[in-house]
Amino acid sequence: MGSQSVFSRAGRTRNELVAVRPSLRPFESEKEDEVDGLSQDGEAATMEEQEDLEELDREEAQEPKIRRAPKEPTRAERERHEALHLPYREWCRHCVRGRGRNRPHRAEGGRDKDENQVSRVSMDYFFMSQEEEQASKNPLMVMIDEKTQNRYMRAVGQKGLGAGNEMDWIIKDMHEELKSWGHPGGGDNELILKSDGEPAIRAVREKLATYHGGKITPEQPPTGESQSNGKVEEAGKTVRSMAKVFKDMIEERTGGELASDSKIIHWLVRWVAMLYSRYKIGTDGKTAYERQKGRKCKMEVVPFGEKVMFKRLKVSGEKKQSMESKWEDGLWLGHARASNETLIGTREGVVRAWAVKRKLEEDGWDKELIEEMAGTPDRPNPHALGNYIPIKINLPKNESDEKEESKWRRARQEEAPRRTHLKKDDFLVYGYTDGCKGCRWIQKGIGRPGRNDKIRERV
Repeated sequence: MGSQSVFSRAGRTRNELVAVRPSLRPFESEKEDEVDGLSQDGEAATMEEQEDLEELDREEAQEPKIRRAPKEPTRAERERHEALHLPYREWCRHCVRGRGRNRPHRAEGGRDKDENQVSRVSMDYFFMSQEEEQASKNPLMVMIDEKTQNRYMRAVGQKGLGAGNEMDWIIKDMHEELKSWGHPGGGDNELILKSDGEPAIRAVREKLATYHGGKITPEQPPTGESQSNGKVEEAGKTVRSMAKVFKDMIEERTGGELASDSKIIHWLVRWVAMLYSRYKIGTDGKTAYERQKGRKCKMEVVPFGEKVMFKRLKVSGEKKQSMESKWEDGLWLGHARASNETLIGTREGVVRAWAVKRKLEEDGWDKELIEEMAGTPDRPNPHALGNYIPIKINLPKNESDEKEESKWRRARQEEAPRRTHLKKDDFLVYGYTDGCKGCRWIQKGIGRPGRNDKIRERV
């Protein structure tokens, strides 16, 4: 047998490989084969060592399932992904940091498909971390429509209804959300509101049922059976993981750290619940938005927290100022709930806008503006009560400014008396003005009195 390649085993070498003849029974040794090899100590190999060598040569292994390495995305793919961070992508470090521990959720095959069933909305409190849960600090209100899978989340500051009417805003906000989900309330409209037996969430559920109206059926899982309220638990975990993804992205882009109670975090948890409802495709190939409305959401999206330029909407009765620019800087905070407008964060508060333009990449993130942004979902305008989002923030004026403005208005009224109103009879009494086009029209009966300073002087 000719010399073959060197074979290494346990640090020792052999000068020849043992050639094994193909056989229908590969594990039977071929007695007639002669093996010319050396043992570990350089002597002639024993029969046992030869059999070991033959066994290694015949060794087989099952082909493993290789975990593929992520493929480098194109710039366009990265830009599209960073707007929503949906679906999960392994090449996105923000997705891995925020959602990497999550395992795929199994399809809910047992869900009732009866279209005539009464809609059920589940609600519960959630926390961004175990530390905050143990301290009962910065709770989040989570709500999910079990039929359409619409999700809702708000940072509420405290559990329950609080003292007085300080938590009325969350009841009104949840009521508006239910209406946007197709549950108008009142009359004979039926709805099941489900929560666990915790006194704080029960108090919210009962007050919401009274405020929303209609035929509300309260539902509560058996004590100790937390899995019975699993849909809202899953919704809370999903939205929380998405919030971590965007928080990580903002911190990397700005070089700062966002506290869990910062104002932009309040808007972040609102947006991630909305984007999940509007863009996450379910097992049926539809989003929650599409299940409810029968069409896809086609509104434009910008990465949350990015600095943009927005055009101020005109306030009714506002004087037109042609030389003043209506474009300002602000932070993109997501979509408005019931319109095609966008929410913008500014140092004065949060406003609604229609036209938005992105900046160059190097100008798109502003740490100072994020830290100095004013307004929260419970009070978008810090200078006014309520959770109504305006199109313009009117800053309060001090007493001296109000006095100066009042003086100026009185002076204008005194200096500019009203001009004389001309009637047709005035022209018959005082005559017409030569060369006046309007006077000729009046004489021919095809016009009406207009501006005529000469006739006013005569009158």
